[in-house]
Amino acid sequence: MTFPELQLHSERYSVNGNLSAEGFRKLLGTPTLDLLQTVVRESVQNSCDAADEYHVPKVVFRLRTLSQSQSDALDAVLTAFPGPEASSRAFEHFTTTEKKWVLEICDFGTGGLGGPTRADQLPGPGESTDFVDFMRNVGTRRDTYQGGGSYGYGKTSLYLSSACSTILVDSQTTNKGADVRRFMGCHLGSAFSAPSDSGEPIKYTGRHWWGTPGENQEYVDPVEGSGAEVLAERLGFLQRGPEKLGTSIMILDPLFMRFEDTNPRVTAGLIAETLLWFFWPRLLETQHSSPSLNLAVEFEGEEVSVPRPENYPPLNLFARAMRKIKDNEEDSQQVYSPKYKQVLGDLAIHKGPRADRTPIVPEHKSIIPKQCAHIAVMRPVELVVRYFEGDPFSNADAEWAGVFVAGNDEEVEEAFASAEPPSHDDWLPNMLPKGKHQSYVNIALRKIKETAKQVAHPAHAVSEHESDKEPLGRIAKAMGTFLSGAAIDPPPQASRSRKKRKAAPSNGHAQWASFEKLETSANGRVIAVFNADVPHNKGDVIIGTATHFLVVEGRPLPKEDESLGRHPVSILSWKSRDGHFYGEGHEVDLDGNASDVQIRVEIPKDLAVRLKIEFGEKEQD
Repeated sequence: MTFPELQLHSERYSVNGNLSAEGFRKLLGTPTLDLLQTVVRESVQNSCDAADEYHVPKVVFRLRTLSQSQSDALDAVLTAFPGPEASSRAFEHFTTTEKKWVLEICDFGTGGLGGPTRADQLPGPGESTDFVDFMRNVGTRRDTYQGGGSYGYGKTSLYLSSACSTILVDSQTTNKGADVRRFMGCHLGSAFSAPSDSGEPIKYTGRHWWGTPGENQEYVDPVEGSGAEVLAERLGFLQRGPEKLGTSIMILDPLFMRFEDTNPRVTAGLIAETLLWFFWPRLLETQHSSPSLNLAVEFEGEEVSVPRPENYPPLNLFARAMRKIKDNEEDSQQVYSPKYKQVLGDLAIHKGPRADRTPIVPEHKSIIPKQCAHIAVMRPVELVVRYFEGDPFSNADAEWAGVFVAGNDEEVEEAFASAEPPSHDDWLPNMLPKGKHQSYVNIALRKIKETAKQVAHPAHAVSEHESDKEPLGRIAKAMGTFLSGAAIDPPPQASRSRKKRKAAPSNGHAQWASFEKLETSANGRVIAVFNADVPHNKGDVIIGTATHFLVVEGRPLPKEDESLGRHPVSILSWKSRDGHFYGEGHEVDLDGNASDVQIRVEIPKDLAVRLKIEFGEKEQD
């Protein structure tokens, strides 16, 4: 098929007035996030709202330059530049530059931009109005239950992120029960006036579309069918067909690619980080559910890694806090309004060692905190609204993360949704009228902020005065309080032995070693001294095996959390009370005369350690 010709249509002010392009730009307000983060958040949020109930939505971000043939195709699409002069200059700058950068955002598993193409047309029974809501109308309220984007203002960020305020849209969708492909271009400039053919000035709103002429040349419709397919293919959009419903949006000349310190690869990495930071709840895989979102990032055709949150510190801590809420664990808590007798949501905190980061971008560019002390808040739709930062642990080798999920009750969810500004990046109770809904949000925020301040300052902490008197006071108290010598049954993974062993003698047992004291070595390292009772063994040689567990703020860490850290623990010696040296390391042979042993362990600074000891007979050769 020949390349379709597109016509530029500029919107005139009607008799009843219109919203100017400047007014449209201001609808987004002033987001707390930067432009790139806003675009990423709003785009994925819109795709989640438009998701087909039978498919997990997939969103692909493609940062790329146009090839020469694609650039030629773009010149054929943009047959005319819109007024006023500022818009024309922006287009000329882009079309004449050597490297034409575009950001393409594609979703799959959504319904695409379906329904009527004109705002004055009524949809048929069961049909959507997605096309006119996205391409023509401004401020239409979404009808998606618990949708992440309540008003659809996020599309404004797409125009703001383009240096020439222009997007091209390719959508595979349905209309009146039939499959249809649609293509259209849009530009958001500024209001202006220009003379008509008769010489009379005409006022224009600053909104423009490229498409196929409609009736009486008063508007343009999207190019549909094979013409839309040809346009999308020539411009390098991802391939689609009736089985791949969804929408692709190409942002021309992304503004964030023009900054002086911009490194294109770093920008692609920042997209990946933003996806992880704000959408990790939907990327989690549990024994009860699979991820409810699929994300991908490409840079010049090459895939950029988007790690699993469970394996990407500190998101692993947020994932664990979320699991506490999902599994209704004891240390998750409900936030409650006594006055209205209403549960407002669930809150959970998880603490762990500060694990090495896996950088996607250089550290000074990263949005991932170096030491996490944050609570992620969200509605039941599980899209992170924002993070509340609290006090970090004084020990830089430990960190914590929390999650608050607003209640699923319809009234509660509506209160939090209504408290979100158009940019969906905060909860602002003052946006609500005084009364029950405002009270819901205020109570929840107060509890979140109080918790964020208290996590790093538990009630059992040693006072500053005590810490000043005894440099090891804080950790000594943690060790003494939580590391008792109670006997326990060891889990299978507790044993570190590489030798065959028989079962421990009947009067033997596995035990937590008793903490005795802390010492400081000559080179300033912290040494913990433990004691363990050796079971009576009738003179046979037995094996002593030690397994260590890190303890953060009084809680033993699961081994999977500890393995992500950088916290070496070395067992320096096993000695009898009379000073006989048995060896070093996590496993030693003990002679038949041993009754108790003293174990000296080098531990991380300011982190407590628990030591589990298991005894077993040594297999004789």
